[in-house]
Amino acid sequence: MMEYLNKEIEKTVKNIFNNKAGKNISPPKLEKQNKIKDLAGRLFDFIPSVCWMTESHMAEKLGTSERQIKYAKAYLLINNLITIKLEGNSNRPNHRHYIYKNSTAQECGAQEKAESSALQSKIKWEIFNELSPADFSCMTIEEQLDIYEEMNLPFIPLHFPKFKKDMSYCSCPNGRNCPFIGKHPAVFFKGLDFSKKSTYKKMKSHWIERDNRFNIGFLTNDFAVIDVDFRHGGQYSLETLEEIYGEFPRNLTVSTGNGFHIYLDSLMPSKVKLLKFPGIDVRSKGGYVVAPGSQHRLRKFYEWQSLSVPESLPDAFLNAVQKKPTESSVKTDINKGDKLSDKSLNTFGSDYIIPDGERNDTLFRIASRERGRGRDYDEISRIIKSINAANCKPPLSENEVLHIAKNVSSRFVPNVMKGLEVKP
Repeated sequence: MMEYLNKEIEKTVKNIFNNKAGKNISPPKLEKQNKIKDLAGRLFDFIPSVCWMTESHMAEKLGTSERQIKYAKAYLLINNLITIKLEGNSNRPNHRHYIYKNSTAQECGAQEKAESSALQSKIKWEIFNELSPADFSCMTIEEQLDIYEEMNLPFIPLHFPKFKKDMSYCSCPNGRNCPFIGKHPAVFFKGLDFSKKSTYKKMKSHWIERDNRFNIGFLTNDFAVIDVDFRHGGQYSLETLEEIYGEFPRNLTVSTGNGFHIYLDSLMPSKVKLLKFPGIDVRSKGGYVVAPGSQHRLRKFYEWQSLSVPESLPDAFLNAVQKKPTESSVKTDINKGDKLSDKSLNTFGSDYIIPDGERNDTLFRIASRERGRGRDYDEISRIIKSINAANCKPPLSENEVLHIAKNVSSRFVPNVMKGLEVKP
């Protein structure tokens, strides 16, 4: 008997989907059913009308195991969605097996495709104008997902953090050893077609039928998100970027466990890292971002801060990110490095006064910015001592200024790269 016709596999799948009348389905069994259904659906969409790909090739392309592919094929076979036939393989003793999509299934698929084309795929951000962050805080996860579906905003379930005393671990099999607790997908999301209503229904079933603690992820195929991480000085890097390229809009923002997200109506390469600016990441086409309603491993929740239609990033920044970075990607002042005079480094001007109560914070931000530009302790000390003497009224003591320089130099790792260099 050929491997794909393995009766044990077929029997196992039938037992998994054998729901006895009057009995509740156990959560483990329901999870197995959903897993097989989801993979079977993805497999059916992936294969052409006539397919002779090997199971190992299918498993590699769909990011799963060969055994799971066998289960998915058995499910499709049992439900009369495919037919498998043997055909000769030249003079070789083994036969090549072909998978044929059944005509009825193809007609249903074509009908669903026609229906989906009528759906408007563009995200309806304007719905946010009718809501407030307080509205979302009162809603259940299911109600929030209904709104996202109405907006055509694609979402997927992410694993969620679990807590035991002072310890946090991930709901995925890696548990405590997971490096991305509560931040990685619980489903294979590449290739999902959100122009189909059935895709939204399939995604929502993870919360409704499996576990409502799943975190939410937005697929950033049609917009961008700037992730500002306070742990790595992202707020200071953002200030520097805005000095160079202009102000970034804040129409649509989210507070995170250790910073905030800025949503933007722009497209960029996915998972961009700005090497010169620590604490700033970009998520866009092909990526995903943790969405409001999700819980951080620090026990805080992601929450909407402001709701509106997102705006675009400054053109100068987009041009710098989307083309190959060069020395001219940023203002000349940053590329000149050590040749700059103290006067050119002081962007405040001699008439600007930094009053008592703002001196420490302002000098700390300037020191952090210069550290992000690759300067060492001596250079940072010289710069903020000059600004302290020229602009702080009254000036801080020299010991206080040196303490700020030492604090910043020890906390942040310098980056000596030139220009706005990006890492995809």
